[in-house]
Amino acid sequence: MKNCVPFQISVFLLMASAMLPAAGMAGMTVWSPDTTVCCGTPYPMSVLITGITPEDSVLAYQFDLEFDSTLIHFTEAKHAGMTDSWGDPVFNQEGNILHMAGFTADTYLSPGDTNRAVLANVMFDVIADTTDTTFMQFSDFRFFNRHGEVPVDSLAENRVTIVLNFPPVIVEFDQFSIYEDDTLTIYWNQVIQDVNNSADELDIQFTLDPPYQYIVDPDENWLKIIPPANWSGAGFITLRVIDPFDESYMDMALIATHAVADPPGSFHLSSPPYDTLITDFNSFHGFSWQAAENVDEGDIIQYRFYLGPDSLFRSSETILVSGITETSLLFSQSLENKLYYWAVQASDQDGFEVLCDQTFRFRVSGQGNVDAVSFPESFYLYPNYPNPFNPGTVLQYDVPVTADVSLNILNGKGQLVKRLCSGIRSPGRYLTVWHGDNEAGQLTGSGIYYVIFKAGDYHKTRKVILMR
Repeated sequence: MKNCVPFQISVFLLMASAMLPAAGMAGMTVWSPDTTVCCGTPYPMSVLITGITPEDSVLAYQFDLEFDSTLIHFTEAKHAGMTDSWGDPVFNQEGNILHMAGFTADTYLSPGDTNRAVLANVMFDVIADTTDTTFMQFSDFRFFNRHGEVPVDSLAENRVTIVLNFPPVIVEFDQFSIYEDDTLTIYWNQVIQDVNNSADELDIQFTLDPPYQYIVDPDENWLKIIPPANWSGAGFITLRVIDPFDESYMDMALIATHAVADPPGSFHLSSPPYDTLITDFNSFHGFSWQAAENVDEGDIIQYRFYLGPDSLFRSSETILVSGITETSLLFSQSLENKLYYWAVQASDQDGFEVLCDQTFRFRVSGQGNVDAVSFPESFYLYPNYPNPFNPGTVLQYDVPVTADVSLNILNGKGQLVKRLCSGIRSPGRYLTVWHGDNEAGQLTGSGIYYVIFKAGDYHKTRKVILMR
């Protein structure tokens, strides 16, 4: 042993020499894994020994390690056993030679590798500022187990590849703009630059503000960002890139989703239903439909009403009513006894127009002529529309067989306010309108009223609300 090794090492060896004779094991190798390190960074090196068994529970060792001190600078050595009762190794550096010795009470056996132990962990700083390759060579190695000194079969050479690493950089990652209902695709190779590593060697992490969602395709190295349907707004994406040497870069970008004009949503007609028979078209009757979805917040939707004897509304008899802002129309024009078609078109302030999903038809027949029209199957009083109402509301009822029918309006005290229908009715679907007046034709006040429908044994009451 060289005279530059501290006195403590000699003590370790004297203790080892006092042990029983060695068991004469062979095939033991001292080595350290080859590695690649980065310029200017710490480099931990593990000193391992193979060819031992769990019997080697008390280890003493000493060795010399030769390295290029112009490229690598030794900093410290740490104990690697399962207990630290013997303390860290002792060491002394002489030029390019590191002398080290140590004791451990337990063998640290790697999981699944019962004949390999880590003796010590040695820390270096890589002081090189350029790419290079250097080797670390073990020499003068002595190893002791509880029986005494054990011969070491070979001392391996450790290859250290030093690379000049450039941290990853995120570029062109400031702001992205997309339009409503569109998607944004970010390709990693367009926003991440790394001289040393390809995109699949990097650890790419990101967070995305709600309500955005995303799809990641690691094979294609892209991220697809998806905003909610019919949504406009903004959010942030934070991107962090980490290379194999734990160098990282982080940046944040704004995603602006711009609104685009959307047409109104689809809608369908409500009343009178398809193939309704109207046998009493006096005064005026009501038409109603569902509201078209207002996709663009703040948009104004208006409706255009079509009524005519043909389904394409090309006849000169076609009636057109524009500028309707409600979803109902009280109709006052008299109609002839024949088949009619009606439809509604929704339009918004951006000029989009959407026709209802189905054109309805009804037949006016004072004589009860119901060719090609289906009869109701039972008596029924439909909910009035609109409700609440002002000035009028449409009442609709079904009569499946000829019957004596009455339709009256009562107030909260059960007093008759208005008699809307009284007498024999043929089979069909009937529409009538209450204008919020009484029997004398005077307008009644706001309040809750009751519609009483009687036909044979059928009785039905519905509550209506008049709001002046």
